[in-house]
Amino acid sequence: MLSRNGDQQVKRTLLQLVLAAERPLTLLEANFALTLALQDQRMESHEEFMGETWSLPAFQDVVKEYCGLFISIHDSKLSFIHQTAREFLLTKREEGHVGWGGSFSLQHSHGTMLQVCLDYLFISDIGGYDYVLGDLIENSYPLLDYSGNYWPSHIVKHGTALSDNNLNRVRILCDPGSRHLQIWTFVYGDLIGDWRQYSRWTSLGFATFLGLKQFAQLLLEEGAEVNEGSDAPIQIASEQGHEDMVQMLLNNGADTHGRGSTDTTALGFASSAGHQRIVEMLLEHGADVNLRSKTSDSALQEALSWGHEQIVDILLTHGADVNIQSKDGTTALQEASASGHQEIVQKLLAHGADIDIKGELYGTALHAASSGGHQHIVEILLAQGADVHIEGKLYGSAVQAASFGGNQQIVRLLLAHGARPNIENGFFGSAIQAASFVGNPQIVQLLLGQGANPNSESEDFGPALQLASGNGHQQVVETLLSHGADVNLQRDGGYTALYEAAKNGHDRVAKILLDHGAD
Repeated sequence: MLSRNGDQQVKRTLLQLVLAAERPLTLLEANFALTLALQDQRMESHEEFMGETWSLPAFQDVVKEYCGLFISIHDSKLSFIHQTAREFLLTKREEGHVGWGGSFSLQHSHGTMLQVCLDYLFISDIGGYDYVLGDLIENSYPLLDYSGNYWPSHIVKHGTALSDNNLNRVRILCDPGSRHLQIWTFVYGDLIGDWRQYSRWTSLGFATFLGLKQFAQLLLEEGAEVNEGSDAPIQIASEQGHEDMVQMLLNNGADTHGRGSTDTTALGFASSAGHQRIVEMLLEHGADVNLRSKTSDSALQEALSWGHEQIVDILLTHGADVNIQSKDGTTALQEASASGHQEIVQKLLAHGADIDIKGELYGTALHAASSGGHQHIVEILLAQGADVHIEGKLYGSAVQAASFGGNQQIVRLLLAHGARPNIENGFFGSAIQAASFVGNPQIVQLLLGQGANPNSESEDFGPALQLASGNGHQQVVETLLSHGADVNLQRDGGYTALYEAAKNGHDRVAKILLDHGAD
């Protein structure tokens, strides 16, 4: 089919570009890419280059005429008409087969696209601009977004040694002082907005971030310092999950205890990102499992924050301290309890986690699980002897935390274990105030049935009736009134339940209050 019509080089090159593209190319991008790929000499300016491109209608005709049986255009983007078309081009045929089927190499196609990206980034007046902003990217430099984002992946997938010219270009693209680096990092998705973080990376740091192993190895052989940069290469590689890069850096003396711009170690980065094998590699090379600071968390806390259970296991096996508090003042057990990670909670308890230690945020693990509505974890903690009476911090008590969280069964469970409903502490003041604020009539009824005081109030919040009235919780208002709530009780400033209901437009609630004698 393809061999019968038109210019063979145009057809083959266009198919290579579509095969290698990391995302569907727009018509304009494909126009620019094909033009560059077919050029025998470097373009000296972007204006000169644009003069060589097709008009969009003409280019659309080129695509349809040369490759219309393989490539479709939808929403101004190019793609293969079906997966089988792609497979036809790539699947190897029997020896001696003649034709286009199986005659394409994905590796070679990536090489073609790599050359396009590098050639475009090094058109002189693109690299000469201090900033490329807004519509300039889309309209004036249509191939910049693609080239800036995907040149590294094409290097990796091409997988062969770079020519001397392209190697020199990669050096420039990874040079922190070059304008070319500023241009591609401006559009590079994972780096947008983080200039302060990566502006002090080294060339080795950028090579590590991008997964350019061969180039990174060359830099090391040339004497690059393995531990320099605001984020050392080992920290960058650990966060990105580049196992082979981590191993190479460790073999070249990378410091596993160094801290990056966010005060996080390589082990912390790997634990947070869920890179299990890298965690193991770092520990095998002596990384301190408990290293942290006032502004960073331990590796265990990083793993817990993202629910990486297998990494938690590894860190516990290597002696992670289960009772270290995070920079926010929470323990691992509190974090796991708040997030609902039941199996992790059990493992932490088995490794000696202090069940009743108070943190700065949640209070205890029981408070954390209760606020999150994690009934099974509450049951586990109670079975392990968690104290239901401990007061303080955000929720004041476990029963207030559960009342705010809205889980009736947890409230019932805590009360059955002796929790006192009238503890006055925490954000809302009492459990009845928390339940009334969120408007849960079942929990309000349950607390009142256990002797909760309907008129309790706190420094920051009025009594339960005012909270329910202000939020329009009619059923809760009726329940409180039927249990003796004072309809005219005032808080500082003279505000009453009727005032709160009227202010917020809850007319039905206001009528109920008036019917019960509100002034």
